[in-house]
Amino acid sequence: ASLNLNQTAQSTQNLTGHVTSLDRQLRMTQSTLRGWQQNLGLVGKAVDTVGSGMVHMGQVMATVAYRMQLLAIPAQLLVAVGAKSFLELDASLRMVATQIDITADSVVAWEARHIRAINRIAIDTGQASASIADSMYFILSSMDATEEQAAAMLEPIAKFATLGKTLPADVTKAMVTAFQVFGDELTRYGSTQDQANAILGKFFYSIQRGKGEVNDLVSGFGRIASSGNAAGASIEEVLAIWTALSRVFTPAQATTAAENFFRAITNPSKEALETLAALDVGLTEIVEATGEVRRRNPL
Repeated sequence: ASLNLNQTAQSTQNLTGHVTSLDRQLRMTQSTLRGWQQNLGLVGKAVDTVGSGMVHMGQVMATVAYRMQLLAIPAQLLVAVGAKSFLELDASLRMVATQIDITADSVVAWEARHIRAINRIAIDTGQASASIADSMYFILSSMDATEEQAAAMLEPIAKFATLGKTLPADVTKAMVTAFQVFGDELTRYGSTQDQANAILGKFFYSIQRGKGEVNDLVSGFGRIASSGNAAGASIEEVLAIWTALSRVFTPAQATTAAENFFRAITNPSKEALETLAALDVGLTEIVEATGEVRRRNPL
């Protein structure tokens, strides 16, 4: 019993040392941030918000460290990971703020509101908050979307990214490409939010039917979308070609093959033209026949 008491006392003493060290580091960090505030003027107000957030986060980390002391996880490591995540989110939101009409006086309150919303999505989906904020930046910087519309897209994007084991920002880039290339035909789905959901639904259907992963599709979608659109293909046809090719090739090869296929239609080789001439078939007839098949058998 005496030995157990001594061990317990030693563990408590070690924990107290960790918490004391944690408190000292947080105070030094806050002092440094306040020094930045004096030099950065208005931006310092937002930095002060970061400092206050880090103090609160440090208190949470101290509690976590206490509860996890049996795992012997250093409190310094917990603080470092948490602080890094917070600062990455803050930096991403600063980029988002450059894309909207917001006054300097309201930027702190605006940032705090979005931090709460994005962190909720991050907790629900297991995605990094900074990547979710990056998604919002890509939407606002590349699309004609309002802040509210961009914010509404974040949760389905993050959920789809989690399903596909990839980053929300990567999914967003592919979705934005779909809006840019196939925007006119997507209007049939209604609102911007409904169009975004339709795009994600088509991505998901393609992954289900093919043998590629989400990351394979979104990483190469820009290439096949632009070449497919130039050949007059719809978003469904572009995805159908890639999906079919992914069943017989690797995903990377499928992307290249689909791109070459669409380029061959728009700029056929001499050999292809000679073959068509021998068959007495023109490219216009092929395109029209493809359209007829699409009308009879919609995806």
